[in-house]
Amino acid sequence: MSNLGLVRLNAGEDSLALAILNDAHRIAPTSVIVLNNRAKVLQAMGHTSEAYNDYSLILNIDSTAIEPRFMHGIMAVYSGDTITAKKDFAVLQFLAPDSENTAIGLAALYTATNRPLDAIIQYTKLININPDIEYYSGRAACYLLTEQLNEAAADIAEGLRINPNDAEFYLYRAYLNKLRYRAEDAETDLKQA
Repeated sequence: MSNLGLVRLNAGEDSLALAILNDAHRIAPTSVIVLNNRAKVLQAMGHTSEAYNDYSLILNIDSTAIEPRFMHGIMAVYSGDTITAKKDFAVLQFLAPDSENTAIGLAALYTATNRPLDAIIQYTKLININPDIEYYSGRAACYLLTEQLNEAAADIAEGLRINPNDAEFYLYRAYLNKLRYRAEDAETDLKQA
């Protein structure tokens, strides 16, 4: 039933997926797999508080569950609950210190709590693991916040090399140009964005 719920989700049948997973949860109320899959469906449907509750239930059942711990922490960051997020990511640092998800979570937490230098360290780890455009974007923003302009310029250039149509990098470059007192270049980048 749990797998069928995900099949229905992937087929775009969110409501049916949720109904199947609710039935599965009634049959097996302590199944971490069922709760995790139901949380995924709830997130896809935009029911974030219900998904968060399912992740909380999972952690009460199995405090070592890594993916649910990550999702719980990320959702806590984005809801403004940095105290819970700190606890979740401390557990992840212990359970999976080299995990990409641990670095993602810490980068998000440090960014949300105005610790850009610590976030830069995490984004650098992420780029070393997987040089994804999102990580360059996050690090570039932190470099701009800390006025490390040459480093920001390098990340912006790399982001635009990866995707020359990414508006966010043009906004960052506009801000960078403003900081460098290059008003015309900033204006050009704003228009491009």
